[in-house]
Amino acid sequence: MWVNANASIVREIFDLYLQGYGSFTIAKKMNEVGKIIRDKRWSTPKICALLRNPRCNGDFISNSLERNYEKGTSTSTEHVIKGLYPKIVTDDEFALVLNRLDGNHKNRRVRNDRKVTILNGLLKCSICGGALTVRSAGAYRYVGCLKTIEKGGCYAKPMRYDVLEKIIIEHIRNMDIGQVYESNDSKEFQLQSRIKNLASHIDEFTNGIASIRAKNKKPSFEMLSELQQSEEELESLKKEQEQYKLSKIDLGEFKVSTELLDVTQVALRSRLESTISNLLNKIKIHHTKDMSFSLIELVYVNDVVKHILVADKKGLVSGDVIIRQDDDLTIYESRSVKIIKDEGRIFSLDCSISEIALNDYLFLMNIVDFIDSDAKEFLNLHLNAVLQHESQQK
Repeated sequence: MWVNANASIVREIFDLYLQGYGSFTIAKKMNEVGKIIRDKRWSTPKICALLRNPRCNGDFISNSLERNYEKGTSTSTEHVIKGLYPKIVTDDEFALVLNRLDGNHKNRRVRNDRKVTILNGLLKCSICGGALTVRSAGAYRYVGCLKTIEKGGCYAKPMRYDVLEKIIIEHIRNMDIGQVYESNDSKEFQLQSRIKNLASHIDEFTNGIASIRAKNKKPSFEMLSELQQSEEELESLKKEQEQYKLSKIDLGEFKVSTELLDVTQVALRSRLESTISNLLNKIKIHHTKDMSFSLIELVYVNDVVKHILVADKKGLVSGDVIIRQDDDLTIYESRSVKIIKDEGRIFSLDCSISEIALNDYLFLMNIVDFIDSDAKEFLNLHLNAVLQHESQQK
C-alpha cells in the first residue's frame, strides 16, 4: 500500500507533529521540499487524515454493513486486524498523536468564548527545540515542554504563563518597532499593487473554474495548480505587507491590565495575538541553573533582530540583550557594551573600555553564555582589562 511504500515520508510527518508542528505547517514544509506522494501536494486535511490512518500503526480496519430490509434498519460492524502491515510508528506514538488531534478539536470548540493564550505557535523549547504548551495546575497556568510533560526525554523546567504573558506585553508595548522594521512607503505601495493584481488574477481563475464545473467538466490540473500557487503567493505578499504596516502601529492600547489578561476578553486578546504573531517568529525560554531567573529569547519575523529579556520569578525584567544581524556581522549589545562577530567568528569590541560599566559587562557575559559560547569566551578574555579600568576609577 502507498503508506508503507512511502514510509520515510510518513515517518517524517509523524516526527514533525510530535515535535509540535501543526498540520498546516507540516503540509507547507513537505510541499516546499517536494516530499509528496503520488504527485499530490499536501494540505491540512490530508496531513490530519494520514496522522489518523491506522495503517501507519500496522493495523487494518474494515467495516461491514448488514441490512434488515423488513425492519428497514442497518448495522455496521468494524473489523480490526492488528499488525497486518509493518509499523511505521509505535503504539505509544500513534496514541499520542490521536490524543493531540482530538484535543485540538476540543480546543477549537471553546475558542469562541475564551482566549487562554495569545502566544499560540510561538513558544519553543530552548533545549530540545520542541513546542511548549500551556497547562493548568491548581490556580495557575504553566508553559512547559511537551516532551517533558510526556516524559519524552527533555528536562526543560516550566514557567508561569501569566508571568510570561505580562513580560511579552510590556516589552512589545514599549519597544521601538522601527528598530525591527523600517518604514518604506514606496515598498508598501509596490506590495499593494502586486496584491491587487494577484487578487484580480485569482478571481478570474476562480470564476473560470466554477464555470467549467458548472458544465459538469473537470478543470485541468494546470489550472488548479496555478490557482493554488497564486493563493499561496497572495498569502505571502499579505504577510510581507503586514510587516511594513507594523512600523505605524500604536501599541498603546495593549497596556497590561486586568481586562487584557482576562481570558474572556476574546476580541481584545485576539487583536493582541495578531499583533504579536506579526512581530515574532518564535519565543524561546531559558532558565538559570538555580531557576532564579528566566531568559526569554524573542526572535522577530525578519530574523534580523533578537531580544533576550532577563526576568525573575515575579516577572520583573532586570535587563535585556539585543542581537542584530547586519549582512555578515552579528552584533551583541547591552547598555554600555557592544561586541561584533564577523562571518569568520572573529570578535571585536565596538566600544571603548573606558565607557564600559562593569555590571553591564558581567551582565552581557552571563547572558550570551546561553546563546553563543564563543562570545562568552571573547568577553572573558577582556574581563581583566575591564576590571582594571574599574579599579582605577575608584
